Amino acid sequence: MKKTICIFAALFLFFISCRHNYLPCENYREAMRDFVIKISDNARAINPSFIVIPQNGQNVAWDDEDDINPDQNYFNAIDGCGREDTFYGMDANYDIADGTVTPANL
Repeated sequence: MKKTICIFAALFLFFISCRHNYLPCENYREAMRDFVIKISDNARAINPSFIVIPQNGQNVAWDDEDDINPDQNYFNAIDGCGREDTFYGMDANYDIADGTVTPANL
């Protein structure tokens, strides 16, 4: 459990660092995919049944929003994807509170 928390904390810090330009990232999505793949490869070398489930990591599978071909290596490295606010409490920019059903048009 502690290892899982540390991995997710590392992913979070890496993403925030790239997003705020604390680290030079020309393509933060590619950098995050590479990071997750390395975590997966290293963890599974130690324990083949280790699972990797990024939180809200679906957005990094593509290089941009218009790309239709996701990175298959990234999908092979993960076992699932956690996602919050799928059905309830969309983004605060939409003024939809937590616990409120997300409108179908969003």
